Amino acid sequence: MQRNALQYLRGCRRALAATALALCIPFAFAHEHAAPAAPAAVTLEGQLEFFDRKTSPADIAGWYANAGSLVAFRVESWNASRRSAFGETPDKVTVRIEVNGSAIDHEFDYTQQAVKIDGHASKLEADDVQVLRTFYPMLEKALYETARGATLPNAQDALHRIATMYSEAPVGAVIGQRTVTAPAVSGTEPEGRRRSIVPGAHAAAPMQALAGEACQVDGGDGITNLSNPCSAERWRDAYHDADHCYWSTYEAYGENQASCQGRCGAGCGWLGGRGAWTVDCHDHDMCETYHDANCGDEWDEAANDYLLGINRC
Repeated sequence: MQRNALQYLRGCRRALAATALALCIPFAFAHEHAAPAAPAAVTLEGQLEFFDRKTSPADIAGWYANAGSLVAFRVESWNASRRSAFGETPDKVTVRIEVNGSAIDHEFDYTQQAVKIDGHASKLEADDVQVLRTFYPMLEKALYETARGATLPNAQDALHRIATMYSEAPVGAVIGQRTVTAPAVSGTEPEGRRRSIVPGAHAAAPMQALAGEACQVDGGDGITNLSNPCSAERWRDAYHDADHCYWSTYEAYGENQASCQGRCGAGCGWLGGRGAWTVDCHDHDMCETYHDANCGDEWDEAANDYLLGINRC
């Protein structure tokens, strides 16, 4: 996205109400791109536009606007220090998203199975989180409606995964610098355990053990898949620790749940349940159920699940 165009959009956001924002967008890019058609007003779902990057068919850039907020994005594929050639599988993909003017950079390194994140200390306020949550299903719909087959190219898959992760970002999250990695082996959690405890209730396991499982270090359980999420209803102990470090509850998960609890991403998504299903994502979903927005650590622990987990449904 051109710098002057982005500055124009930011000025529009500050100056105009939601219904007028759509009128600013086409003129911001008139000198560099064909102007996208503007609706009379921003709809409930928002407006998503892509620009042709002309370097690789998988590399995309664009913007999404809804209710006075703006997400801009740019995705580029790289091999060593050069842009990937047509049809070449990239070694790295870089993704920048700007949420109401605050930039967050990502570098996917496929040889190391790692993702570097630099949020430049951006803080996600309530309007940022709201637009990210509506951006995700719109982007997913657009990417998969035009995908040739069930698998997205690496560049678009990276953007989709980032949108998936930020669709569940907590209000107030500060995005700094970090690197998330995938473990050498992704395990699967066995079914059948039940030792639930909430404060004041009788424990079926020592309190200290439950506290240890609830209060994970950064990275949580690595990438531990849930058992059989794409078939019949399943249950497991979910650990969540919003300010108390010892909740464990026996909870359902799976594709047939109304909100697809256990899937990495908000709700069931436009694809109706497709995605990664992991222990950390289920713990995060259950934390939000019991503790509302006080689940930033669970969200942090699930970062590698969102970005590097295997799509299983």
